[in-house]
Amino acid sequence: MPGSAQGVHPTAPSYQALLAQLSAPLRERALSLPYKLGLSSDPAAGWEAFTVQPLMYDMPRFVLDIIGDGVAPEILQRFCYAHHCAGFFGLLYDRLADGHISDAAEVSCLLPVFSRTWQEALTQATGDPAGSAVIVALATQRLVYGTARQSEALRARAISGATYAASVADKVYWLAATTVMLLERFGTSADVAGFLECFYLTLLGMQCLDDALDADEDTRLFGASYSDALGYSAGSLYCAGLLVLNEALKKLNSLELNDWIQWLITYKKALSSSRIIGEPWLDAFGGVALATELRAGTLLLHHGSR
Repeated sequence: MPGSAQGVHPTAPSYQALLAQLSAPLRERALSLPYKLGLSSDPAAGWEAFTVQPLMYDMPRFVLDIIGDGVAPEILQRFCYAHHCAGFFGLLYDRLADGHISDAAEVSCLLPVFSRTWQEALTQATGDPAGSAVIVALATQRLVYGTARQSEALRARAISGATYAASVADKVYWLAATTVMLLERFGTSADVAGFLECFYLTLLGMQCLDDALDADEDTRLFGASYSDALGYSAGSLYCAGLLVLNEALKKLNSLELNDWIQWLITYKKALSSSRIIGEPWLDAFGGVALATELRAGTLLLHHGSR
């Protein structure tokens, strides 16, 4: 399994390993993929131009506080490689679904290839081909469903807080799936449940912040924003995101996931310059109300299962 040299982004050797498995025509299509997907303006850039958050590209390592020293380094590396393969697949699907790639036909053929590579990498990590096939299929199904629900929300300009939370969870589950399998092998069902609750809350909070900050752009591109669809101001959606991240921190502290805690604290500190100009008091009150709706959505999720 690929490993990263000092100073090299962890996704770089993983993507090189993936490219080495492709036929020459497919490899040509996959070269400079971050550039082709509009994630970077530099054709030579790798995935590090987009995957800047360690939690996103190194998630299996963030649960080591739960499973301790029970995972051999080479096995952990296999899970990390599988997680990266999931990332290549998920980001490709997300960009294709956005519909803003100039030549989607050139890269859309890579989707089933990346899905198969992820499944094969999971099988190598777990020794469980049937389980790997099931979780990749489930993650893909949830990704398609969550993406469709969010697109419909913008078209209809209406979505409840609970449905928004559930659709975000569906849309991002692929990012958690590999770590779920790691915990199923080396942890307990309670470990899986705790991880998923932390994951859903963290990603929901981040998504709220992103959608609040992108409100003007979404309105320009789609005619409406998620804050419009939710019936709140962009400032309230931003405040709700911060409150959800606070809930994530509480859960993380209860599980003593220290690396994740430190990452989230650092992430929140970096948000201070991203404040949305609005009506502070009204946005704060709206944020509390929306956070309550969002939390209801996360409580409907079956944290203890895939």
